Amino acid sequence: SYQDASRFPFTSRPIYEHPDQVRPNRPIVERRAMRGRDGARDAKLQVRTSQSRVFMAAGESVVFSIAVADADDQPLAVEVDRAVARGLPGERELVSPHVVLAMTRAKSGEVSGVLSPAATMFAGFAGTIRTEIAYRVAGRAGVGWFDVVYSPEVPATWSGQIREAVLDGSLVFSMTAKVVVPGRYLVSARVDDARGKPVALLTFNDLLGAGEQEVRLSMHGRLLHDLAPAFPLRLRDIDGFLLREDTDPD
Repeated sequence: SYQDASRFPFTSRPIYEHPDQVRPNRPIVERRAMRGRDGARDAKLQVRTSQSRVFMAAGESVVFSIAVADADDQPLAVEVDRAVARGLPGERELVSPHVVLAMTRAKSGEVSGVLSPAATMFAGFAGTIRTEIAYRVAGRAGVGWFDVVYSPEVPATWSGQIREAVLDGSLVFSMTAKVVVPGRYLVSARVDDARGKPVALLTFNDLLGAGEQEVRLSMHGRLLHDLAPAFPLRLRDIDGFLLREDTDPD
């Protein structure tokens, strides 16, 4: 196990080691039996829920949706009674904000709504926002919950073009970030080969000062050799966040 772990650097790993990181920005979709407010479940009605993201920064939006099908997998019409988003109180919030969400229904019966915290009472809120949707299907009452973690600031932004070079046998991607809040930043990116096959997960974990800073992601030479990806390679889904060691959320 030590040989396997040390064959490649921690910052340049085969992506098959991290299956949950292959498509980090796909909507989170779950399917389960319909649940009432009393906690009772109705296995005859299957609920499919979806949310477009979990972690949010200022200016971003999240889409929630609920669809219900019967035992024969036929879609049923969903009627929303109430959809409210509330901030879960933290150490800094004495009173939690809340907003009512407008939900729309598609021809298939599915309902969906959009939460844009920066345009609501959540503009200055930092923490978890829980959305509760109470609905009815075929005369039966159900409820669904969605959680997102919101930060009202954007501590850094990408700027300029991504540059690439071969350094000491490794393929290095260099990016420029305009850092507003200095601190420790964690960045991750995925590499696909020419066939679209996910190959590697590249990470960066280091301190960045204020102003224009360089972030380097390296695909180790041994990883390139062992996995033998088809060129050209494609860098995608680059995510980064400021690590706050004593504050929630990051």
